[in-house]
Amino acid sequence: MSSHHVIRDEQEPPILVFELHDNWNQLSELLAWSPIVLINPELKYFFEIMRTKIDGLILEDKNTIESEEEDIILKSDDLWPSIAKWLNKKKYTGLNVFCKNDLMQSKFISIKNTIHLPINFFTESGKYILSVEPIFKKWYPKDFKLNLENSENFELSNLSKSEDYLKVIEDGMITIKSQNEYPLIREIG
Repeated sequence: MSSHHVIRDEQEPPILVFELHDNWNQLSELLAWSPIVLINPELKYFFEIMRTKIDGLILEDKNTIESEEEDIILKSDDLWPSIAKWLNKKKYTGLNVFCKNDLMQSKFISIKNTIHLPINFFTESGKYILSVEPIFKKWYPKDFKLNLENSENFELSNLSKSEDYLKVIEDGMITIKSQNEYPLIREIG
């Protein structure tokens, strides 16, 4: 009996690509699971050259002409509520976003108040994880480094604090806990 099974698009978190940096390898790893991929229309030619499936476009401008080639078009004056509605309708359990660091930082408050799913951001500064719970738990190897981007007021488990970063003490689960703030975590490596 084979251990392989068919993955439906809705089982994997969709990928929104606003901008790519030197992170094509990270995107390629995620694409191996065949998620839904929505891109900035400016990247369409690049994705075609890379022979990468595009499921839809992310359009913020009402005057943009819709393409009939893509199945999904997210289009709205207020993009993040539109994305949240689409994610909820499809019952997704997470989201991957490739964008500039300043987009993530400038939209952080509206995103965390609108989209109630875990989000992985891939920016020119690295990978960030936005937890939608005040408690974040994940397995990491010993000596892996993390940084908390949005607060100093978290309880930490299996993490030691240095001046510049947090470091995993032993292989295993780490916990970052807060009473009222969702952690934004940068994985350093």
